[in-house]
Formats: sequence, structure tokens, C-alpha cells
Amino acid sequence: MNIWSFICTVKNIVGNRFWLYPILFSLLHLNYRVHAKERPNIVLIMADDMGFSDIGCYGGEIETPNLDTLAAHGIRFSHFYNGARCCPSRASLLTGLYGHQAGIGAMDADEVHKNGPGYAGYLNSRCVTIAEALKSADYFTAATGKWHIGAKRAHWPLQRGFDRYFGSPEGGGFYFTPSRDIYLDNNIIYPKGTQMPSEWYGTFGWTEYGIKFIDEALAKEKPFFLYIAHIAPHFPIQAPKEYINKYLRKYRQEWNSFRLKRYQKQKNIGLLDDSWPLPSPVAGLSDWNALTNIQKARQDSAMAAYAATVECLDKSIGTLVQELKRRNIFDNTLIMFLSDNGGCDAGGNLMNNSEKGRIGTDQSYVRYGRNWANVSNTPFQFYKKYTHEGGIAAPLIFHWPDGIKRGNEWEHQVTHIIDIMPTCIEVSGGSYPRAYQGNLIQPSEGISLVPIFSGGSIERKSPLFWEHLGNRAIREGKWKLVAKKSQTNWQLYDMEADRTELKNLAQSNPTKVNYLKEKYNAWAERAFVIKKTTYNLPPTLELVYPKGGEILVPNSNVEIKWGFMWTDIKDVKVEYSIDNGQWRKIIEQASNSYIWKVPDINSNRVKVRVTEINGNLKDISNEFFSISPNVAIKDLKNERKNSTYTLLVKGISPIVFKTHFSAQSLRIYNVKGRIVHELAINSPTISWDGNLHCGKKCGAGTYFIEIRGKEQSSIKGSIFIP
Repeated sequence: MNIWSFICTVKNIVGNRFWLYPILFSLLHLNYRVHAKERPNIVLIMADDMGFSDIGCYGGEIETPNLDTLAAHGIRFSHFYNGARCCPSRASLLTGLYGHQAGIGAMDADEVHKNGPGYAGYLNSRCVTIAEALKSADYFTAATGKWHIGAKRAHWPLQRGFDRYFGSPEGGGFYFTPSRDIYLDNNIIYPKGTQMPSEWYGTFGWTEYGIKFIDEALAKEKPFFLYIAHIAPHFPIQAPKEYINKYLRKYRQEWNSFRLKRYQKQKNIGLLDDSWPLPSPVAGLSDWNALTNIQKARQDSAMAAYAATVECLDKSIGTLVQELKRRNIFDNTLIMFLSDNGGCDAGGNLMNNSEKGRIGTDQSYVRYGRNWANVSNTPFQFYKKYTHEGGIAAPLIFHWPDGIKRGNEWEHQVTHIIDIMPTCIEVSGGSYPRAYQGNLIQPSEGISLVPIFSGGSIERKSPLFWEHLGNRAIREGKWKLVAKKSQTNWQLYDMEADRTELKNLAQSNPTKVNYLKEKYNAWAERAFVIKKTTYNLPPTLELVYPKGGEILVPNSNVEIKWGFMWTDIKDVKVEYSIDNGQWRKIIEQASNSYIWKVPDINSNRVKVRVTEINGNLKDISNEFFSISPNVAIKDLKNERKNSTYTLLVKGISPIVFKTHFSAQSLRIYNVKGRIVHELAINSPTISWDGNLHCGKKCGAGTYFIEIRGKEQSSIKGSIFIP
């Protein structure tokens, strides 16, 4: 019996003797602490549409004492970047890949036909989430709040590695009455439009359910990963009346006066270099002095409501911290806080209330406007969805008493949202898989930030990249190349001397522009940012089947696949040959897979290959090719076992076959029907050798691999699953 079961049993015996409960829970927390001390709990908190300077410890005047306290006893990052908008940021956060690589190049709409495989609108099968990866470390995983990286049930949190979920799988914002269905796991718990209890407020609700999930992890005696994806302060900006009233009349001053105050505070606290000037307000913003008194009052009310949503967010984090401390697990919990993009300029320059209710109430639909968004993003220019600093710079706070040996310090090394996944994996003791559920997984793009915990340096081998709706950027070292969708010419900035992006050096340094532009274009092609007219298929790959084997059975169906998520490839040919004879056509002008009905072949050496018709074979790194026989092995009773053989090519060196079995178990037989080896499902390695298992050669055969017609390697008698 585990400690939780013991406590529950005692509780049933003692009944309502409440004085015993603290003792019982102390036993639980002590036991858990011993069990999980070396594997921290991980809490990942994301704000939605919150600007760089909104919270107090990043220069804001909004009261955020709980976040400020975490920052004062942890690490604050001055050069942390997100993915410019909600969906791609969430995809990168959870996968360690750029949004396009994970299938979220834009938002959650399926645009594959229009824009290519990077725009599926959901997390694809070539990525894994933090939750899926942490299963290797036996973590309990839960999420609450906004998902927004796959609207269909097949792509929801429980289908992507989470044990529990409470929130809205779709996008959109709400605080009181849900404008989207709210789910508990995969089941609707509050349909859209439900009149919620009067005390319910979304920001508090996501945290409250997160605490319930923490208790489930405690009961299972497991460390946990909790992802709280807040909607606050995304529009429609709404908050409890008492919080809004606290800020009313505070913002009846010219917008830029708040930018100046925040900018000065940012310099005073060491966030900004004194040499970085505060840019003038973005062109086209409204003049405060030209507003009527009524208009000024409405601007004040909108920003008061916005400040209230931020303070409520902070209060929910305070509640979480308090409950972690009550359970005696606060010190061994890594808490990370960040925002998905910069402040949002939706709705025009001035605040906009598209409903009739009082500003900030459940009957209102408020956007605080471009002028206030410009304040939120102090000291930077532009907003959410742009790749200038105002769109991609975000606060990041790390707090972990047992693991971070720094306090109240700024970290000025450049970091990115793709780094969160590798960091979680390293602290958890988990692993990033090369294959998952029968799919090859793309290598992680991020790096672990764990060296920073003790004041160390991180080494990034590649530049950082951004693209969203045509807005694009690359940063390598101190240099940043950036352009908006409407611009054909790039802008070049020295981010060490000019992080507020005021001095464009593109004309004076064309060599650097061209160098960075070439790197960006190569990344855009590699990461599925652009829809290519032709794709680089893997080279000619040939599989030679073993003598005496029955892998290709006459009249059986074999699925032949190539490429990754390619939906419009037509210029390929698929062929087979017998005994190294001439190549015979299977299909021409095929898409990315084809079902081949195997003809009557009287031979033990059959090869199958896929090639581009035009022979345009360029970079084959990280691509894959597979042949999936319908009949893989025949046992004495002619039972059929399905499998997939996959070859992954990295650089110029081929790796061994990978195989994934759909049967509950696999028995490998020799040609005489004797059992050679029996393998349980999910076994990491299949290996057989005639001398070892049956005392003589069993005819398991040899698998040859050929690349571009040249034999590279062979595997005799075994298949390995890395």
C-alpha cells in the first residue's frame, strides 16, 4: 500500500477528526519529497498577449508582487524570445521546434494545400511534446487553460501525452462566460455560453484545477509537469470589478508618459543598457491631447481593466505558490513564467468595446488598442505577430530553490522559446526520442538552459529564426536581420549597441545582410516555412530481402512511402528489380505513398526504390524512406505480423533500419519453422543470430542499404531500434 492509500484508509477510520488531517498530509508530503527530490516538479506558466514591460519586475507599474518575488529569488532573462504569436509560440514551447516544423506555421487552420506541410494547424507526428518526452522519466503530466495547437479531438492534450487536462482546446479569449466549450480531459464539462458560478473567473479556474492535478500526482507518488496556459490578458479584457476599480483614474495621462516611466525603471533595475534610446511612439498613433475628456476616461477604463487582468494573473500564481508550499514541494519545483508574444494592437489605436456592457465586465468585449500596446512593449517597437523586438521579446522568470544557485539576477544571454523543451528534459532526467509511436522525430532545435542555473554559459551552434505571416527575422550573435511582410528590403541591427532597433545598418553592411539572408532562406526551406515547388527526395534506396525469407509475399499488399508530409509530389517513380536485373516500373507520378500489390516473384533478392524523375537529389539530411510489407513474418500457422522498416539518413552516413511492430508480440522463425527468438512489444532491440539462438545458421539473412546506387553498409541477422 502506498502512503496515499494508507492516509485515505486512516482518514476513513478517524472520520471527521479534522485535527488529524495536518499530520496525515505531512506524512504524504514528506514521503513525496523523499521520492522526488532529485527529479523536480516542473510548472510552466504562459501568459497570453502580455507585453515585455507589463509586470513590475520588468518595469511596469501594475502590481505583480508574486511574480516579483519569484524573480527576486530566481533568474530574470533580458534577452528571451517567443514565436511572435500564440499558436507558433505554443508549438515551439511544447516541442522544442520552430512552429512550422511542428505543423503550426501560422494558426490552427489546416492550410497544407495552400502553403505546404508547415501549415497543418496541429502538432504533427514528427514532433513530440514535453509531456510525451517526460513519460520516459515517469512524470505525471497535466495541462490547464488554452491549448490552441489543434482544434480537433485527435490533436488535443490527452492525445499528445498529457494525463489530465482542463481548459479550452480552441483559441479565443474569455474570463467569465465561456465563449468556447471547456473540457475536462476529452469531455465537455462547461458548454459554450454556460452561466458559470458567480465567483468563477477563468484565470483563477485554470490554477485551481492545476492544483487538483498536482494532488493527483502526489497520490501517484510521481513528480509532475504542469502546464498552465493562461488566457489573460488576451482580449476581451475582463476582470472582477474590485480589481478594475483599483486602477481607475490611474491611466488618465498621456500614453508616452507611462512609456517614459517604464523605460527609466527598466534602466534603473538593470534590464536595459543605458545606451539604448527609447524610440519615439510608433508612427500613426493617436495624440492624447486631441482626445475629448470622455475619450480619455474610456482609455483610462480600458487600461485599468487590462492592469486588473494582469494583477489577477499574478494573484493566481501566488495561490499556486502558496499551495506548493503547503504541500512542502515548493523548493523542489522549477517554476517558469513567460508570455507568448508582445502586446496586441488589435482594434485600432484607441480602445474598442464591441459590446454594450461596462468596460471590463462580462457583457463587454474590450481591446485596449495600439497606443496602450505600445506602452506594454516598452522600450521596443511594434506588436504581436511582428518579428521586431516588440513582437518577440518576452519576460522569462525561472525559480527553483533546490536547483538554481542564483538569486535576483539578470541573465543577458540570448535565449528562445525552443530552449524550454530541452531544459525540461535535462532537469527531469528524461530523453528526447529519435522515434515515437512509429514516427521518426525531428531533432530538437533548442538548447538546454540548465548551465545558466549556476551562472554558466550556453553555446548555440545555429542562429535563431522567426517567420509569421510574412514577418521574418534571423539573429546570429549580435546581429539581427528583420523585415515586415510588406517590406522587400531587410533591416540590419547591431543588437548589442541598438536593441531598440533605431539604426538600420543594411546599406552600410550589405555583406552581412547577404550572409544572414542566405542562412534565413536555407532555414525557411528546411523548416517548411515556404511551400516548395519541388522537394528533395531521399536518394535511391534499395532493400535486399533475405534468402529463404517471405517478406514480399505474392499477391500481398505493400505500402511504399517516401518523404515527410509531402502532399503534392508527382514527379517520382517507384521501381523494383529481381536478382539485380533491370528496374521495372511500379508506379509513376505518385504522391507520397503507394500500395503495391506484389506480383508473383520467384526469387529471394528483390529490391524496391523511389527516385525523382528529374534526378534532382540535393540535401538528404534527416529525410526518411520506408517500405511497409503487409506480411512481414509467417509463423507455422501462417499468422501475419505487420511491421514498418525505416531508414533515416543523417548527413552522408546512413543509420540502421528502425522497425515498429503493430502485433502484440513477434516471433522470428527460421526457414524450417523453428522459433528463433520471441520479442515482447516495445522491446528496444531486436537482434537474432543463428549460432546464438538455434545452434546453426537460421537464415535470418542480410539487409543491404544502397544510397545513390552505391552500397553503404549492411546489417546481418539483426534489426536495431535506437
